[in-house]
This record gives sequence, structure tokens and C-alpha cells, in this order.
Amino acid sequence: MKSTGEVLGMGRDFSTALYKGLISAGYKFKRQGAVLITVADYDKQEVISIASEFEKLGYDIFATQGTGHVLRSNYIAASTIYKLREEYPNIGDYIDEGKIDIIINTPTKGKLPQRDGFQIRRQAVEYSIPCFTSLDTAKAFLNSLKLYIGGENEENIEIFELEEI
Repeated sequence: MKSTGEVLGMGRDFSTALYKGLISAGYKFKRQGAVLITVADYDKQEVISIASEFEKLGYDIFATQGTGHVLRSNYIAASTIYKLREEYPNIGDYIDEGKIDIIINTPTKGKLPQRDGFQIRRQAVEYSIPCFTSLDTAKAFLNSLKLYIGGENEENIEIFELEEI
């Protein structure tokens, strides 16, 4: 049998439970940082509201050319970042240098190891960077992040908080 590293977070609402689960998995929440957004064409319109919320929280937004164009067209300050096989500095360089704190990358055409998305997700795992491949999960994470940044959970959370019976 092989361990897959699952964790459990329990809370009164989904955002709190997710927050506790991510903390248990070893993720660190930052009050500021940088989000890399590179999504499939069919996700570009939906990611606008997510990017906007990250921007409101004070996060810098980095995006590949196509995603960046959509974000900037919707008044979100997104800096363009080169794809992996393009010139320096590119996505891989930014990840190596610790300049990316969160990644939102929705898969496109399968899980081929040669594709940029596969390599980005692999690098995220290697560097323990939260990487979201579903916009629903990215939204849930964003709500958890708002809890943390909003001050409701500034102190340590009791992961095993018992409910009164």
C-alpha cells in the first residue's frame, strides 16, 4: 500500500475546513505574494473574478500571454511571464527563484509530460507551492485565504477543535 498524503480539516464551514486541511498538509499562508495564472481557453472568463480577488488582497498577478491579455482587458494588472521553453526569465525561473507563491493552472490537452502545464504542476509539487487545477478549488482556497488575511484566524487554529455535544 502506498501513502497518498491525505489530510482532513474540520470546521464549521467549508472555507475553515479547507484552511485547516491545507495547514495540516504543510502549506503556509502569506499575507502578500504572487499568483501565477495560466489557464485553458475555456477557463479564461471564469478566472477573471478569481484574479480580481487576489489583486484586491494585494497579490501580484503573473500570467502567460493569452491569460494575461484576458485579465488586462478586464482591468486586472497582470504581468506577462514567459512560458517554460521561452526566454529568461520564464515560469520555471520564477518558481526556482521563489517568486511564485500560488499557481492556478487548468489542464488543456491531456497529461503529457512534455506539456508546459504538466511541467508547471510538477515543479509546484517539488517546491511545495499550492497549485490549483480546478477553478472551483481555487475559489474555495481564496475564501480560506480571506479568512486568514481578514484576521479571523491570525493565531494558530486548533486543528482538532472539539464540538460541544
